[in-house]
Amino acid sequence: MNLGSGIYTITNVAHLNRAGLPNDNHGESIVGRIPYGNDVALVEQWYLEFSPPSRYIVRNMQYQRYFSTEMCPKPNGAVFGASAHYWWNIDADTLDQDVYRLNHIHQCSIKIFRLMTDPHWRWNRCNSPNKETIAGQLDWRDLPRNYVLQFPQHFSVISLGEVVAEAEADGEFKTNSQMFRLTLCVKDTSAFRTFASSVLHDDEVQVTLQFHTFRFYPADPGDRPSDWNYVYRKPWNKDLVFKGMLLLYL
Repeated sequence: MNLGSGIYTITNVAHLNRAGLPNDNHGESIVGRIPYGNDVALVEQWYLEFSPPSRYIVRNMQYQRYFSTEMCPKPNGAVFGASAHYWWNIDADTLDQDVYRLNHIHQCSIKIFRLMTDPHWRWNRCNSPNKETIAGQLDWRDLPRNYVLQFPQHFSVISLGEVVAEAEADGEFKTNSQMFRLTLCVKDTSAFRTFASSVLHDDEVQVTLQFHTFRFYPADPGDRPSDWNYVYRKPWNKDLVFKGMLLLYL
């Protein structure tokens, strides 16, 4: 049974604290708040937006930040508020009709339990498997100077038509630096092993970075328009040459 779109609270199983977002900072950790009185503060209210078959966006009602975690989640990793939305799967548990599992696309999971007579939701943080990460850098020289290019969501690394890794930018990219740093979260697949072998044996390996969202705005705050923080949601592919641990722009 899918949960309908609507406003919910999320309550911790062990201590009955409600999940809340302290402020609107990007990356601010979601914390447990002790319920007080009968009123539920907006910081403790979450809007679940349903999309078939079982995907959800979870947004805080007070600060309009989205429920998120690290691209390569680790055991006991934090869940935090992000400026760009992320998709979660909420699936009915096979052992109990009143238990649901909320899973991030990168396998960071949260258990959600529904009380029979209570619309509130309880959750437990679940461990996720370790994943290997590789640091890389992109020499990007043909962009306008004095701008910032930011990728708020993870993006894909494609080799020979297959996704071999997910990646995220290490902070914002200032075009004057001409150096874009990123972290690869590798996939334990035959496609990645083929890619890794090619890197070891060949001087150059062709790859494509596939972005899904980005921001582009002046580096000087005084030059920024009122909508400078706008997120462009448009697929964007960039061809690259991978040389060992160094990514070079074509």
